Amino acid sequence: MLVMTAVSGCADAIGFLALGQVLVAAMTGNTVFLGLAIVHADGLEPMSYVIALGGFMLGAATGALGLRNRRLETGVNLTVSRVLLMQWTALVLFGVIATVAAATNPPHLPHASALGTATAAKIFVHGTIGMIGTPTSAFSSVGGEGVKLLLTLLLTFGMGVQGALARRVGVNGIPTTVITSLTTGLMESLVWNACGPVTPTGTGSDAASGPVGPSGSTIKPQPGPHTSPATIAVWITDIVFYGLGAATCGALVLHWHLYAIWLPVVLISALVIYSFASQLRAKPQLTQMSNVRS
Repeated sequence: MLVMTAVSGCADAIGFLALGQVLVAAMTGNTVFLGLAIVHADGLEPMSYVIALGGFMLGAATGALGLRNRRLETGVNLTVSRVLLMQWTALVLFGVIATVAAATNPPHLPHASALGTATAAKIFVHGTIGMIGTPTSAFSSVGGEGVKLLLTLLLTFGMGVQGALARRVGVNGIPTTVITSLTTGLMESLVWNACGPVTPTGTGSDAASGPVGPSGSTIKPQPGPHTSPATIAVWITDIVFYGLGAATCGALVLHWHLYAIWLPVVLISALVIYSFASQLRAKPQLTQMSNVRS
């Protein structure tokens, strides 16, 4: 789950910097950008965000369809592994198309070391690499608008599949593509843990013994929702992984443009291999247990 969250950070960095300020995993941001594009904000193209939202929905629907027979189960199983392979396929297709397009029409990329800090910041804010200072897609120099939209569709499709997968794996509080809800849950848990037991509201109070209920009995504080330190640590680590993924792929995009996609491809490839391998190891054990029971 942490690796998939890092992949989300990678994908958002690639989308924002190289595909025209599109966030391929964070659909909340795309909805905002779509609204701004509709009112003709500079450098924002409505079709990019329509494709991004549609691609993510299509990916989530495809993932849900693939997991339809495992709706009541959580954890990693063979079905989850197969659906993970769908995401891997989308990312590999993205990489192949981007590589072929770049080979036929190489982008003119300034090396990061040749850029000043102010210029690099300007590139990051405007999402442009090939045309410094112009808030347009850096991919406009590699293959044209149609290829850019196809790549946006593939990348958002993969993130949609991942979002559906995360719900079935079922690690508490880690959706892999939504950092906002994770941060909200983290802060809520920290506050509630610090507040301690919950005292139910009564109809009266007794200074010596505490709140008094309707029957005159003393109401004792009850344990409130408590999140373990280990879970909180995992949530914090997840947020860090998203940021690290975005920072790493952002740096790769500045150096090698859309070739940066091969980092998330490698990460998802490792997950696919690990997932299928774990299922193959578990199968003989399950068969042996079944034979013992019978």
